[in-house]
Amino acid sequence: MRTIIFCCMFLMSVALQAQKTDNSPLFIAKVSEQEIQAGVPFEVDFQYTQGQNGQFVEPDWEKSGFSVVGTSQSSSISITNRVTTSSVRYQYTLVARDTGTLTIPAATITAGKAEYHTEPVTIHVLANPDGVQEFTRPNARQKDKDVHDPQEKLKKQIKTTRI
Repeated sequence: MRTIIFCCMFLMSVALQAQKTDNSPLFIAKVSEQEIQAGVPFEVDFQYTQGQNGQFVEPDWEKSGFSVVGTSQSSSISITNRVTTSSVRYQYTLVARDTGTLTIPAATITAGKAEYHTEPVTIHVLANPDGVQEFTRPNARQKDKDVHDPQEKLKKQIKTTRI
């Protein structure tokens, strides 16, 4: 009886390990805001996950009506339970020059013989009647604004008293 249970457990563990996890490459584009004011910076992230190293080709920002005011790139790799996950993130801080509906064109990554494209992203750019131009990063914390991080809220609520 023990042998039968052991064999069943062994076969189940082999079957679970043999299941294929979805490790197909994914290349997506995200924006920090769908609706912005002209002249106010916003962020666009291009994230490439689970793929081999490739050559990144950014969109033509000038033709699209945007000016680049900042860029960054980061990469990460994680190994959990013998499953490797990797990602590369390309981040752009942009300012829209025109008002109306603008489209952020697709970015491209060429990895080996494969080529991956993001979907174009549409945003709405509103007029900026006051001509306000913020030069802080979007989502940057400011002392006079509400803090959206639960850890920061907790730190503000805790008071230290020395005796």
